Amino acid sequence: MVNRGSGTRPPAWRMRVGSLGARVVWGVMGGHGGFQMGSMVFSDYLRVALECAVADSEAGDDGGELKEFRQLCRRGVRQNWMRVKAIPFVKSYLWCVGSTRKPYERHCRYIKRQERLFRQCDPKNIVNARTDIRKDWRSRKDGQCHKEDLKREMLESVIEAARRICAKGWDEFKQEYLLLPDDPRSENADDWQKAYWQLRSFPEVGDAISWYLIRNLYGAPFLKPDIHIREIAKHFFAGTARPVDAMTVEVRKCWPKVCKYRRFRPLHLGEVDYVLWWYKRKNALDEG
Repeated sequence: MVNRGSGTRPPAWRMRVGSLGARVVWGVMGGHGGFQMGSMVFSDYLRVALECAVADSEAGDDGGELKEFRQLCRRGVRQNWMRVKAIPFVKSYLWCVGSTRKPYERHCRYIKRQERLFRQCDPKNIVNARTDIRKDWRSRKDGQCHKEDLKREMLESVIEAARRICAKGWDEFKQEYLLLPDDPRSENADDWQKAYWQLRSFPEVGDAISWYLIRNLYGAPFLKPDIHIREIAKHFFAGTARPVDAMTVEVRKCWPKVCKYRRFRPLHLGEVDYVLWWYKRKNALDEG
C-alpha cells in the first residue's frame, strides 16, 4: 500500500521527545496556560509533528497518505460513508487488522501479497476460495504471505468479515455494521460509540483497530482515543480528568498559530489525528 522512500528530514525531527525533558507538567505563568513536557509545550510538539508529516509527504515518504487522508477529511463523513463499497472496505479491514503488533514499514512491504492472498479483497472470491486461501497461507507458496506476518487469527478475521458481507449483502451489512452518529460532523468521540462497538464485534478488532477503521473509512473529525493519541495526551495533559478531551481543546486553541498551511485550514481534527499519529509512531515519548 505504501512504499516508504528514503527522503531526508531536518535533524530536529529525529530528536526523541524524551531528550527534551522527562516529566509531564502543567505550567501556568502570568495567567497564560501552557501544557508542556519538560521544556516542550504541546503547541511546539504539534508544530513539529505537522512539519514532519508535511515534509515526509513532499518527499514521497508516506506513499501519498497525507494527501489522500486530507481529501478524505475534507470530503466529509457522510459522503465518505456513501462511497464505501465492499472491496475497498475489505482492503481497509485487512490493512487495519493486519497491522496489529507490527512495524509500519514491515506491514507496507507485505500488504500487496496479502491482498493477493485474499483474492484482491473481493468478499465473494474470499468466501468461495477460503479453503484454498488457508492452504496458500500454510504453504508459503509463490510469494504468498508468511505466517509470521499474517497470524492465523488475522487470516480468519478477514474471512469472517467477507462471510458476513456475503451472508447479508453489502447494503444490509453496511446498515448494520458501518454506523454513523446522529450528527456525522460530531467532533466528540463519545458520539461514535455505536460505530465503535459494531466494529468491535469482528474477531481481532480491538480498541485500537476499531478507531483505526473509523478514521480510515470516514475521516471522522475527532482525535480517536487509540494507544498513540492517548499516550501523547497523557504526557501533556496528565493532570486532567480526560486527557484526550483536554488535548482536543488545546488543539483548537493553538491551531491558528501552529498551522501555516492554508490547505489545513480551517481546522479538521481528523487531519490533526493523522499528523499526531504519523509523528508519534516514529518518535517515542519516552522518559529518557
